[in-house]
Amino acid sequence: MSKIDNEYYDFIPDPEAEEEEEAELTAEQISAVAKIKCKGFHPHGRSDGYFHFIDEDPPSGLSRTYRSINMEHLTVAAESIEHLDYHEEHRGITKTDRTYTEVLVRVASRYKPIFQTLLSTVWGESTPCMMGRPVQLGQTMKADGSGPREIGFHVCSRGDGICIELSPAPPISQFLILDLPVPRASKGEPVYTLKVYTPAGDPKVNEKNTQTAIDGMLFELTVRHKLALSIVPRERPSISSEDQRKGDDGPLVARYPRSKLPREVASLFSFASEAHDNLPYTFLSYYQALEFYFPWISRRNAIRAVRREIYDFDFEASDDNSMLRILNVVERSKTAGEEEQMKLLIRECVREDKLAEFLSDAKNEQHFSKRGPISGAPEINPKNTNEPMSLQAAKRIYALRNRIVHAKDDPKYSTAPQLLPRSREAHSLNPDVLLVRLLAYEVVIAAQAW
Repeated sequence: MSKIDNEYYDFIPDPEAEEEEEAELTAEQISAVAKIKCKGFHPHGRSDGYFHFIDEDPPSGLSRTYRSINMEHLTVAAESIEHLDYHEEHRGITKTDRTYTEVLVRVASRYKPIFQTLLSTVWGESTPCMMGRPVQLGQTMKADGSGPREIGFHVCSRGDGICIELSPAPPISQFLILDLPVPRASKGEPVYTLKVYTPAGDPKVNEKNTQTAIDGMLFELTVRHKLALSIVPRERPSISSEDQRKGDDGPLVARYPRSKLPREVASLFSFASEAHDNLPYTFLSYYQALEFYFPWISRRNAIRAVRREIYDFDFEASDDNSMLRILNVVERSKTAGEEEQMKLLIRECVREDKLAEFLSDAKNEQHFSKRGPISGAPEINPKNTNEPMSLQAAKRIYALRNRIVHAKDDPKYSTAPQLLPRSREAHSLNPDVLLVRLLAYEVVIAAQAW
C-alpha cells in the first residue's frame, strides 16, 4: 500500500471513531457513503462537519490521499460522482459524455494565492448565460462596502453553444480534485476552477472543443487582460536531483574548487538547479551546456584529422591531392550538423562505463525502453551490440531537444509532436534530465582534462 501524501494536512481523521459516527448517519447519508465507496473511496470517519474518505486506488499521477466532503453535500456528491471521471491530463474532472469539464487553475507565478489575485481584479458586470445555464460566481463585498460584487466570469459562444466559467469549485469538485481534508473554501479562501460546458455530441469532439476553449481563454486572459493563470497538471513532476555517482555519507568537506569551466556553462548548470519544477527547461539548460562544447569538439576533431594527414608518409605539401585531403577534413568539420556534433561530443567525452552504471538502474532501464513514457525518442538498450550506448544516448537527447524546441505545424512532425511544458510526458522527463546532466558533467570534466 502506498504512503499517503499528507504534505498539506494539519488534520488526520480518526478511523477508530468511524463506527460510532456512522451510526448517527441518516439512511440517505448511509446510502450516499455506500455509493461513494463503490467509486473507490474508503470511508474514514467524520469531524468538523466533514465526512472523510481515502482514495484507495487513484489513477496515475494522483496521490493516495484523504478527501473530504461537507456532510450537507454528501447526498448530492454521491449522485454526481457516478457520472464523473478524473481528467486524464489536468487536475480536474469531466462528465463521461464530456459535456462538462472542470479544471483547477492557479496563478502562473505560483507565489500569490489565486483568490487574492482574482479579488484584486476589476470585474465587469456579468450577464445571464445565453444558453440558459446557471451561473455561480463567487461574491465578496465591494471596496466601498456598498454590497457584494461578483468574482469570476461566465461567457458563451452562441454559435456552437459552448460556455466557459471561472468560479469557485463546487463541493464535488473540491472532493475529487483537492488533496485536502478540509477545503480551503471553508476557511474563507475559495478554490477556483475553469468550467467548460458543451452541447451533447461525440465525446471525442467535445473533448477537443473543450481543450481548445481552455487554451484560448488562458491565452486571452494572459495577453489581453494581463491575468496569467495556468492549469494545474494531474501529475506532479517526478523530480530528483540525485546524482548517479556514488559517494560516502560522511560530513561535507569543502575544498577550493579544482573545476575551471566557462562562465556560460556554470550559469547553465546553476539555472538548471533553479528550474527544477519545469523539467523541459531543466533539460534544455543541460543541453545548452553540451551545445557550448560543439565548436570545441569539432575543432579538436578537425585538428586531429589534419595532423593525421600531415603525419601520413604519403603526404607531400607540394602535392595538390595531399592538400585537398586536408581541405576536405576542414570542410567536413564546418558542415557537420548539430546531431552529428552531439554524437561526436558524447562519443569522445563520455565514458561508456558511466553510462552503463546509470542505465543499470531498473527504473531507468524501463524508462528508456520502447515501452517508456516518452514517445518520439529513440530507446537506449544496453544489450544492443550494433550501437554503443553513447551513440544511442546522443540520438535520444537530440530527439528530445527537438521535441521541446520545435513547434512546427507540419504533418511530417506528427510522429514526434512538441513536448508541451505541463504535459504528462513533461512530468515523466526526470530520468532524461538526469541522463543529460550526466552527459554534460562528463563533457565538462573531459574538456578540463584535455
